Amino acid sequence: MRFLFVMDPAEKMHPEKDTTFAFIRGAEARGHECLHCLPKDVFNEGAEVFSSARTISSSETSVS
Repeated sequence: MRFLFVMDPAEKMHPEKDTTFAFIRGAEARGHECLHCLPKDVFNEGAEVFSSARTISSSETSVS
């Protein structure tokens, strides 16, 4: 399964304090793919929703 986390720029967050990273760690531990985008990167075309996203890893606390 893929999870999309729509949140502030990951580079500005603190992995030890931000609960979103706990969700990412939990999803990764279960073998899920984690993606990240900013709220401005989510858009719709008719009834379909899209985003411009990139992978995120909690173990590296980085975005690629």
